[in-house]
Amino acid sequence: MTKKRGGPKSPLTPKQRKIVASARASRIAAETDNPELAAKFPSDYVGNVPPPLGDFEPGVIEALQDRSGPYAEGITAYLEWGATRIWLGRLWPKSPVAHTHDIATLCTYLHSEAERSRLNFPHHRGLDSPALYDQPENLRREAVLTANEVRAAWIAAGRPGITKEWCKRSYRYLQNCIRDGHAKPYPGSVDPQPKTKETI
Repeated sequence: MTKKRGGPKSPLTPKQRKIVASARASRIAAETDNPELAAKFPSDYVGNVPPPLGDFEPGVIEALQDRSGPYAEGITAYLEWGATRIWLGRLWPKSPVAHTHDIATLCTYLHSEAERSRLNFPHHRGLDSPALYDQPENLRREAVLTANEVRAAWIAAGRPGITKEWCKRSYRYLQNCIRDGHAKPYPGSVDPQPKTKETI
């Protein structure tokens, strides 16, 4: 009798498993400043980039919102969902909701990226159509419900990850997007870099 290999079959499709893997890797890139991962997942990577506005960077949410102009709502969502995803990743393999950790990760990633798009918050590679919209309708509904359950558990845990450093990194991320031409500048932001023949 041939012994079956591996554990229980994943309920996720290959495409969904790829999204989960990407979500985990981008979370690690954002959390650890891993240059190798940063090359693959630049959207959530900040790295040791000099502060865009001299030595000033906001270190609390209120100052972050004040300094982010028209992106105040978007950067708050980016900050909070980013902290939620890092917190969720650190719980692995345990899940704070009824679903498995893989499904919770998938749903949180899909919904947070859709929120980024809804709020017109920039993406370092350009704002594409979020992967959530490519999923079946029943999964879209489930993703929103599950992601909000994860977020509620994160809030109940004390909103871990909302630190001075995370506020600064989020602000730096926005300024880098503006500098690279992925977001419109506003009074007080950095200026976009002029396009060269190599970047046009």
